[in-house]
Amino acid sequence: MYINPTPEINFEFDEPTLCLGSEINIMNQSSNIANESFEWFIDDSLASTQANPSFNLTLGGYFLTVHVVNQYGCKIRQSYEEALIVYDTTPLPAPEIIRSTVINDQDVYTEWAPKQNAVNTVKEYVLFKSLDQQSYDYLGTFNALTDSYIDEDVDVFTDNYTYYVVSINQCNVPSSASNISSSVLLGYEKPNEFQTILRWTSYEKWKEGVNRYEVQKLNEYGQWDVIKIVNHNVNNTLLDP
Repeated sequence: MYINPTPEINFEFDEPTLCLGSEINIMNQSSNIANESFEWFIDDSLASTQANPSFNLTLGGYFLTVHVVNQYGCKIRQSYEEALIVYDTTPLPAPEIIRSTVINDQDVYTEWAPKQNAVNTVKEYVLFKSLDQQSYDYLGTFNALTDSYIDEDVDVFTDNYTYYVVSINQCNVPSSASNISSSVLLGYEKPNEFQTILRWTSYEKWKEGVNRYEVQKLNEYGQWDVIKIVNHNVNNTLLDP
């Protein structure tokens, strides 16, 4: 008795990220095959019978399956482990900076939020910083899971700093810049043992102006709680215990 070998399927894409408008080429490195036949299915539709097929797909997610028969008539079926996603090449909407705030009386904490969808997702963020609010310097590039940065290279009692962030999508297309955030110079004094007076510089980076100021405190769970709301034309407040 002779047992014929089953085809061993091994294939990969020539580009790890598939972008709209680019040809999708499959590099077939299968073994135990000769005079073989291939059937490549995208979702449930036969797309090609070539050994190394190429496709042009529209935006969206697809499932890829290949059926192979070798010279001995041995068959195998294999599906690509993950959904095949063809990503959008249009720029993402600009991300939004939620806050830039002084923490620990020495650093500036900046937090942002993405704007994305299933076929146009963030690959990385690029953060910029300015001291004079005119020229901006590159501060760093961060992966898609990062949504905040602590800037330690600051003097929060002398200067205020502005920041903006840009999203880069999976096809390496940058978004427009986010809103500009400002660190706001924050100071305090203790009129007595129990009370604290907070003072800050007015925020002037929104075209519509400031609606209100929120005094927030970092709680034990790492979340910011609003402890006081102050009118837009006031830049100080008294905190009681």
